[in-house]
Amino acid sequence: MNHKILPTLLFALFTLTSGAQTSSGYMPFHQYFQQHNGNIQSAQGNERAVIFKEIGYSHNVYQPQVGTWIYADSGVFTYGQIGNEVYETNGSYYTFSNATLTWPIKAQVTNTANGIGLLTTSTYQVGDSGNWTNSSQYLYTYNPANNYLASQTLQTWSGSAWVDSIAYIYTYNVNNYDSIVVFQTAVGGVLQNDSQYLYTYEGYQNTQTITQAWSGSAWVNAFNKYTTFDPNGNPAQSQIYHWNGSSWSVYEQEVTDYDGYGELNNYTLQVWSPEANGGLGAYINYYSEVYENSLGNNVQFNSYQWDTTQSPETSKPLLQYTYAYDENHNVLYESDQTYAADTFGYTDQYFYNYSDFNVTGVNTVVHDLRIGVYPNPSTGLAVLNLSMDKANEVSVKICDAVGKELKITQVNTTAGFNQIPLNLAGFASGIYFVEVADRSGKSSTLKLVKE
Repeated sequence: MNHKILPTLLFALFTLTSGAQTSSGYMPFHQYFQQHNGNIQSAQGNERAVIFKEIGYSHNVYQPQVGTWIYADSGVFTYGQIGNEVYETNGSYYTFSNATLTWPIKAQVTNTANGIGLLTTSTYQVGDSGNWTNSSQYLYTYNPANNYLASQTLQTWSGSAWVDSIAYIYTYNVNNYDSIVVFQTAVGGVLQNDSQYLYTYEGYQNTQTITQAWSGSAWVNAFNKYTTFDPNGNPAQSQIYHWNGSSWSVYEQEVTDYDGYGELNNYTLQVWSPEANGGLGAYINYYSEVYENSLGNNVQFNSYQWDTTQSPETSKPLLQYTYAYDENHNVLYESDQTYAADTFGYTDQYFYNYSDFNVTGVNTVVHDLRIGVYPNPSTGLAVLNLSMDKANEVSVKICDAVGKELKITQVNTTAGFNQIPLNLAGFASGIYFVEVADRSGKSSTLKLVKE
C-alpha cells in the first residue's frame, strides 16, 4: 500500500461512492502514478521482464516563515514474489521527531498473499517503537475462474475485534470487464447496500456508467454518464445526467484531449447552468487540469478553479506538481505547490527509490512503444509521432480494417522524438491500422481514419 494513498484512503473511497472522485472526476496524477507504479516498465523479448517497485520514500514540508524544508515522514517497503507476481509484504512509516532528531516508526502495513501472489489481507497498524495497535485492514477475495477481484472489504479495529466498515463487490461480463460494482457500508455492524455502478461497453470502451443509490428496498437512479471516444480510443467527452425522480436532466460535462502519444493533455469539467445564456441554459466552466508530458512521462500537473467573482471571469490556479524521472519512467522526485495570494508557494517534496524484480515466462511486449498519429482523421497525409529511449530500427506497417497488410516501411530512428510521414494517398476512405515494431519485438498499433 502506498504512503500517499494511505492517509487519504477513507476520503478517496467516500468521493468515489459520492460520484465526486475528486472535483474533476479524475484522480490527481501524482496519486494515479503512485498507485500504478510497479507495472512492467521494460522487456526483452517474451522471456524476461523487469518490474520496478518503490522500496522507499522521504517527504519534506516547506516552512515559508524561514524559507527552508524540514523533514516530515518517510517509508521503507519490502516485497515477496510468488510465481510472476511481486507483492508488497510490509511497509514501515516513520515520522521525524524535532525534539530528538530521530525517525521513530509510527505505522506499518503488513500484507499477505495467496498461492499465486494476489493480496488477501492488508493490515494497517499504528504505534510507537513497535507497540502496535490495529487500526484498519483490507480483505480481498478473487473469482476462481479468472483470478479477478471479487470483493474488497475494509474493516476497522473496535478495540477487541475487526468490524466491517465498507465493501466493494465486483461482477464482470464475458470479456472480463466490470459490469456491476456494488458499494456497501456498515450499519449496526452489518454491511448493507449503499450504491452501485452499472457499466456498458462497445468493444473494450466503457460508453455508459449508471450510478444508483439503494433506497432500502430497491435501486434508484442517481447519475448517468455517457462517454464518447476519439479515433485513438481515448475518452474525449462525457455527458453526465442527474435523475430528477422521473427522468434524466443535464448535470455536468467532462472534456479531455491528448497529445500525439495518447497522453492526457487537458481535462475540463463544466456544470450545467439553467440561468446561463439568457435563461436558455449552457455549460459553464468549473474546474480544469493541464498536463505537461515528455517522452511518455508527466513532468508537470496543474489544476485550476474557474473564478466567477472576477470580471471578466477567469481561471484561477490551484495546485502545481512537478516530477523528475529515471530512464525506466519511475518518478524520482516530486515537488508540490499551492496557489495563494496571487503566487505559487512550495508545500511538499518527495524523493523515491526503487528496486527491480525479474519476472520470467510471461509475454510483456504488447503495446510497448509510445506512438501517435496526427492528424487523425486524415485526408491521406499524416505524421507518425514516435518516442524512443535509444536509437533503433522500426517497421511501420499499414493494414486495412480486416488486418490485410497494405504497406510496410523500415525506418531508422534516433533516441528521443521522431516523426515519420505516412502517405495513404490512393487508399479508399475508411479505417486503417498503423502497427509499429522495433527489433526487440516491442510493438504498438493505432487506428487511423482516412476521410
